[in-house]
Amino acid sequence: MQKVLLITDDAFELSTLAAAMRLHGVNIIGESNSQEHALSIFRTMHPDVVVIDVQFASKGGVPFAHELRKLNPKLGIVLTTACPDLRLLGLTEGDIPLG
Repeated sequence: MQKVLLITDDAFELSTLAAAMRLHGVNIIGESNSQEHALSIFRTMHPDVVVIDVQFASKGGVPFAHELRKLNPKLGIVLTTACPDLRLLGLTEGDIPLG
């Protein structure tokens, strides 16, 4: 079973997403609302997949996803956002990591 780490700085989103995914049998190994905590969990628990909010923290979820991908090139990445158009966030399709 894939190990999943959830990363978002929105407490409501973190708790509801974790509960919904667990309800569907997803193996959530950690939840984080800060970059430092997320890196600590990432390094100790070695998730297979991370779910990151695009608007996470001050740096944003996309640069953080790239940073995590450098630590594990096979890492699965799922980006979430409430924004219907990534261009409104200053992102293009080329900014988004594959996988």
